[in-house]
Amino acid sequence: MVIQSGTFNIHDNLALREGDGTRNARLPVSFPNPFIGSTPTVAVSLTGFDASNQERVRVWVNAEQIDNAGFVAVAQTWVNSSLAAVWGTWIAYQD
Repeated sequence: MVIQSGTFNIHDNLALREGDGTRNARLPVSFPNPFIGSTPTVAVSLTGFDASNQERVRVWVNAEQIDNAGFVAVAQTWVNSSLAAVWGTWIAYQD
């Protein structure tokens, strides 16, 4: 089994800070060493956020577009939440 891990920080993204409804911010993440063979499984977790205290905090993180070289970390908020930054960790593994 091959395992790699790291962190990500999505910040200064107007889509998360302003507006109403569902809004996303994306950040490409490269693996330190590309995986060889099958596409790895990636799990992400939320480790922190910087949010306005004017509204409820709504935040979700996910990994999309996973391939052997990396993935795209996605942070999402909705309704009228306002986020200045989202921090997370990731782990990728291949059997």
